[in-house]
Amino acid sequence: MASKVIGKCEEKFIIRCLRDRQRLDHRLPFVTRDIKIEFREEYGSAVVSLGLTKVLAQTCCKIVKPKETRPNEGRLRLQLKNSHNMVFNFETGR
Repeated sequence: MASKVIGKCEEKFIIRCLRDRQRLDHRLPFVTRDIKIEFREEYGSAVVSLGLTKVLAQTCCKIVKPKETRPNEGRLRLQLKNSHNMVFNFETGR
C-alpha cells in the first residue's frame, strides 16, 4: 500500500480550490506568470524567471561518433543537477 503524500486537510483544500477555480496568488485559472529569460555571458548559461521563481540553467553539447553497430543513430544525454545550496525565501503576508 502506498503511503499518503498529503494529509486529508490538504487534499480537501486542493479539491475545493480546483472546484472553485481559486488560486493562492489570486490569478484567474488561465492567467500565467511573466516569463523572462536572461542569457548570461558564459556560453549556454541562462537565468529563467517565472514570476518570482528563478532558475539557473546551463547547457552544453558535443558531437560524437556513432557506435559501429548503429551508424545511423545518434545519442542524447540529459543530466540534471540540483544544487544543495538552494535558498528558500519565504515572505510573510504573501
